[in-house]
Amino acid sequence: MKVCYLKNWLGTGGSSQLYLDLIKHTSDEAIEYTICHLEGCDEDTAEKFRAEGTRVVGFDFQSKFDPMGIWRMLRFFSNEDFDVLHTHLPYAQTLGRIIGRMTGHQNIISKQSSFPSNYHPITRSLEYITRPLDSKTVAASKGVQKAFTGDANFYQKGEQSRWCTIPNGLDVEDFNSKVQNANPSRIRQKWDIGDEEMVVLNIGRYIPAKSQKDLIYAMDLVTEKVPNTHLLLVGYGELESELRAQIRKLGLNDNITITGYTSSVEDYYAAADLFVLSSVLEGFGIVVIEAMASELPVIGTNIPAIEEIIDQNESGLLVSPESPSELSKAILKLLSSQRLRDELGVSGYERVQSKYNIESMSDNYIKLYSEIYDASY
Repeated sequence: MKVCYLKNWLGTGGSSQLYLDLIKHTSDEAIEYTICHLEGCDEDTAEKFRAEGTRVVGFDFQSKFDPMGIWRMLRFFSNEDFDVLHTHLPYAQTLGRIIGRMTGHQNIISKQSSFPSNYHPITRSLEYITRPLDSKTVAASKGVQKAFTGDANFYQKGEQSRWCTIPNGLDVEDFNSKVQNANPSRIRQKWDIGDEEMVVLNIGRYIPAKSQKDLIYAMDLVTEKVPNTHLLLVGYGELESELRAQIRKLGLNDNITITGYTSSVEDYYAAADLFVLSSVLEGFGIVVIEAMASELPVIGTNIPAIEEIIDQNESGLLVSPESPSELSKAILKLLSSQRLRDELGVSGYERVQSKYNIESMSDNYIKLYSEIYDASY
């Protein structure tokens, strides 16, 4: 069976790693993989796919719906005979569905990882109009599926619904091993964090949906009671200067560090005492899975997708979104109890190991590909 992934961009982000892990954990050696990207790619990431025997193809789009890029896509897919075309994100989905059907590719799967409200109205409309061309549309979480359809169901072979949910997965043991072998002292030294300081970690883009401003306000309350607490905000994005200004205004320069982008997060997870997600909107929340795989106690907001991952008081703590007061109380609760941090760290690890492991995700996708392929003959 020949499977082709189509993405906007082949970069260092979570979605590229997700497909790479899926390919690595494919038990069926008869499957041949190709991954295509409309725009550019990170060459190191491309080389990782090639190392797994995956062909990497770029269409060199210079702009959205670039005519020459579309022509290169048409020419490529006209000369190929993929059994499954798996598209990711609305831009690639719109083009993939149309060009896929035009070139005789009947088995098309689309992966939805975010909420429709996150997309530009034109992008959202084009995705909606072309969605009937899918053989199956897959959501990364029940929250995402409900946002599109009002209902949600996990993938089950033979189910007739055009939609299903297959949660993202992580190579839990491998990720845990990398964190255990990481160098936390490097992070403390780099950002001048004392050995006696407790480290709170947040990883995510600096954008409104991640709502790091609420976490900064919460830290203002936390440091009044536990001054030796340090927050690391790891990421990049449009709100960086705004967040820095907020930190200065609150006088928290000694307690909060904005690190900027990093390509390696394992050292940060190893250096942390707890992980906090302050988002108001998440399609899945892969960093929560990573934190749990790192055996860190986790605090998240009670929003769709995150409430699916965290069992309140069992595998983590949930607080209301946009509530710095609740967030600060949850942080203080964990800072005050090593026992509770340890218990939540262990139960969180067990939860991701059983519910969000890469083997389960890979197995479900292979079953779905085979089911769609078999039904077309």
